[in-house]
Amino acid sequence: MRLQKGFSFLGFIVWGGLTLFALIFAVKVTPVYVEHQQVKHALRSMKETPDIKVMSTQRVQDKLLRYFQINSIRQVSHKDLQVERTDAGVKLILQYETSKPLFSNIQLLLKFNDEVIIE
Repeated sequence: MRLQKGFSFLGFIVWGGLTLFALIFAVKVTPVYVEHQQVKHALRSMKETPDIKVMSTQRVQDKLLRYFQINSIRQVSHKDLQVERTDAGVKLILQYETSKPLFSNIQLLLKFNDEVIIE
């Protein structure tokens, strides 16, 4: 008599549940990370702004926030952006967090911290 090999019904349910959880997690988190890549691109693109060293702090913030608004980045506000002037140049610091609902009362909290030094 041969032993049966393969999934049992219970094994199938467990693997299906884990796969479903992974899929839901990916669907919820992927857009946040795609948006974060756009934020990082905006910070890096500030290095190519020719007169950034002489711009006022408010003007640098406005320029970045305008970029975020044009590209529909809604997770970042002016409170999250700091502009520091150093001897080496201008330092842009962006710290923000966002939360996404995963299941009923379970939330994912994602924190981001980016820094760009423009010399």
